[in-house]
Amino acid sequence: LFNTFDNGDGKLSLAEILTAINEHYPHIIKHKNAIKRAFKNADKSGDGSIEFNEFSTLIRWLNRYDELKKLFQQIDVNDDHQISINEFIKGHELLNLNTQLLQLKFNSIDRNHSGYIIFDEVRPNG
Repeated sequence: LFNTFDNGDGKLSLAEILTAINEHYPHIIKHKNAIKRAFKNADKSGDGSIEFNEFSTLIRWLNRYDELKKLFQQIDVNDDHQISINEFIKGHELLNLNTQLLQLKFNSIDRNHSGYIIFDEVRPNG
């Protein structure tokens, strides 16, 4: 798969990854933010490219961010690309947590303290 994406230089740029995903997995391309974040997390060397030894990490991050984006969209019931405290609470009712705990969690995710969670504030483990 790496070789399919690679232009022959042994490393993948973000542009190569976006092109390959668009060609092979077009259902994911609509989550460009998630792809960019996965790329950044997988680029352990920090050189702006994904080498073969980082590729499996990229695939894992792509899956995690894609799942996270789908969950985010389910919670964002009014489709305004942000999650209000009410949407957050309704989305977590299945966890059976009290409102005070949910408010604390919401505040920890809402890093810019806007009163809404945008996708860029969401972390896969948080």
